[in-house]
Amino acid sequence: MAHEINLKEAVKLSGKSEKTLRRKIEAGLLEGRREDLEYGGFMWLIDLNSLEELYPGSAPKAMLEIESPDEPPPTRLEPTPSNAAPVAAEELPPVPPSNQQFFDYLLEENRNLKEEIRQRDARITSMQESQNRLERSLGEQQGTAATQSRVLEWFQQQERPALPPGPQEVPAQEPSGAVSAGTGLLVLMALAVGGLLSYLF
Repeated sequence: MAHEINLKEAVKLSGKSEKTLRRKIEAGLLEGRREDLEYGGFMWLIDLNSLEELYPGSAPKAMLEIESPDEPPPTRLEPTPSNAAPVAAEELPPVPPSNQQFFDYLLEENRNLKEEIRQRDARITSMQESQNRLERSLGEQQGTAATQSRVLEWFQQQERPALPPGPQEVPAQEPSGAVSAGTGLLVLMALAVGGLLSYLF
């Protein structure tokens, strides 16, 4: 199996972005795989020969000659003193993860978080634009209603035209002839009474 490098090293050698290399892997143009990490997450491992075939000159010749061993080198067993106490399995210290792998994992998580934040900001911006359009529409409706209310109030405040005067009753008047006749009768009666009194006395 050819030598594998992580995604960051592949970016440095090929001069391409991580997004481009991941698309090439998904399209089957570049050999790569995801390796799960013990502490969570994963990292991309890319075949160096495949990277060189896709982007000639990206991998140094010295790196291409390095082959990853199929099996780890045999561990040299040290003689155990006869008086040494056996070491329990749970007493062995845990093997710390590679600092480079952990750093690559953090970079990958950071990129994922940035992408999520970008998508969230885009959704928030879209919601704010919809809210602004709704507020403008509501304001226009309220302005139209207020204008109609002011016009109606103005018409109600205008003075109504006065109605033409109706027919007036004319007081009845007595005929002038009847008044004259009554006056003459009174004068005659006064003269008659005056003459009668003169005759008697």
